[in-house]
Amino acid sequence: EAAKECSDLVKYFVKRISPREDGEEDLDDVINGKKRRILRSIAGRQKSSGTIQQVELPKDKSSSSIPTDGKTIDEIANSIPIHHRNLEVIDRYLW
Repeated sequence: EAAKECSDLVKYFVKRISPREDGEEDLDDVINGKKRRILRSIAGRQKSSGTIQQVELPKDKSSSSIPTDGKTIDEIANSIPIHHRNLEVIDRYLW
């Protein structure tokens, strides 16, 4: 059991950090309005049926003190520290 969990942890991590075959694409360019509606519809159905996976990241005191003056939302998001255990949980849900 422990060996399987360890194997899955490594497999999910490698999948997340490996370069994608299709290269780097901006999601705003790839996901148009129609795709967004479909994704929202799927999420709504899963939320109603109770099958959607939700992960709440704990509030970190250091993230509330990050200066936001003149930064884009991407710059702010990239400067927030995320604990590796949270990423392990998200990896498990994604893959």
